[in-house]
Amino acid sequence: MKTSKFTLIIFIALLPSIAVAQKAYETIAYKGSVNGMKIVFSLADGYLPASELSLKQESSSLIFLPDKGKTEANGDLKLLNYSNPLKPAKNHFVLHRLQDCYDKIPNEIAGVYNTGERRYIIILKKEKK
Repeated sequence: MKTSKFTLIIFIALLPSIAVAQKAYETIAYKGSVNGMKIVFSLADGYLPASELSLKQESSSLIFLPDKGKTEANGDLKLLNYSNPLKPAKNHFVLHRLQDCYDKIPNEIAGVYNTGERRYIIILKKEKK
């Protein structure tokens, strides 16, 4: 009886290590620049909400995340900066013609960076491996 309880306790303790989850998406790196600042976009092919964009300024960097779990009907994905949830940021990115899954990964992604006062057209290029 003691052996079966001991075995059951060991089995329950080791159960989390048995279940290993795989990532269901692959990340592809894109780079670009806008107004002297570097842009690094990580496209999550297979699960678009896991994508993120980093805007590297002189002394800091801002992280932009998708505002919804999917693209608009036209393929646009809006990315917002959530660094201060009490004060919504005016600046945001909109990337065009994105898909959740790609058969052929695009070499370039076009989009717009909106500062709240001005809009900049951006082109992000796929980083070579």
